Amino acid sequence: MNDMANHKLKWGKYKGKHLKDVPDDYLKFILDNTQIFKGKMLVYVKTRLNYPKDKWEITVTDSVGTDGVYIVEAYNEHQAINKCKKQYNIRVTQSYHGTEFSTIKISQ
Repeated sequence: MNDMANHKLKWGKYKGKHLKDVPDDYLKFILDNTQIFKGKMLVYVKTRLNYPKDKWEITVTDSVGTDGVYIVEAYNEHQAINKCKKQYNIRVTQSYHGTEFSTIKISQ
């Protein structure tokens, strides 16, 4: 997460500034009014601003004995899948089809 603090903005009023040096009110404005933040940057900003996590429904198929539907809280889809794997000890298969994860955001 610290690597994101040193990530420089490539746009806007604080272009060229590290995320750690950008005021919270500006990050909140961008977060609430655009969809610019993605991936690790989105998780960093939401964590820094103490945003509530979204609830995700994860459906797991073709795993090693842990197929099913799980509910996790996370800031984005990628984090939700990783939390599901870790929290429910889901072992991914290396078969022809492999383990599949489908996600649905069920609340914000």
